[in-house]
Amino acid sequence: MSLLIVQKKLNYPPETLGCQAGSFISEVRRLALEAGIKSRDLNLELADIGFTPKKEYIELKLYFRTPLGQDYEPADRP
Repeated sequence: MSLLIVQKKLNYPPETLGCQAGSFISEVRRLALEAGIKSRDLNLELADIGFTPKKEYIELKLYFRTPLGQDYEPADRP
């Protein structure tokens, strides 16, 4: 199985999410789509999303993995 983790700091203090939920969700969605496009050659799918609130920002982690039922075969190395 192959795993790719994309980590990003989002400049949304946790206490402001009540007022900024729409823009926060839009940014998370945009980042997930962008990361999926960039990793398309790896044949990975979004498996999980993690959020860690910090004082000044929220840390976002996107977990991509090989789709279930597919084996990952690493490229030959010299």
